[in-house]
Amino acid sequence: GMAVEAEILPEKMDDFLKCIKQNAEGSRAEAGCLQFDVIKSRDNPYLFFFYELWKDFAAFSLHKEQPHFKLWDEFKKTGTKSDEENRGVLCHSRR
Repeated sequence: GMAVEAEILPEKMDDFLKCIKQNAEGSRAEAGCLQFDVIKSRDNPYLFFFYELWKDFAAFSLHKEQPHFKLWDEFKKTGTKSDEENRGVLCHSRR
C-alpha cells in the first residue's frame, strides 16, 4: 500500500477537487487497485491524505501510466505547497 500526504494551495482547491475525483474514480476502476481513499484533515482544510492499496508493484506501475494519474502528477507541480511536502510512503505486506 501507499500513504500520501499533500497540502493544497487554497486558491487551487476547486481544481484539486476535480482532479482528485477523476484520479480516485479512475484508480478504483483499475483491475489492480484494491483500495483508494482520499481523506481530508480535520485540523487543516487544505491537507489531504491518500491511502492506496495495489495488487502488486506491477499494478502500481501501470497506475502511474494512466491519464487520471497524470492529471494528479501535473496538478501537484503548481497546486500544492511544495513537492517536498507531498510525502509518500510505500508499505509492503508479507503474505
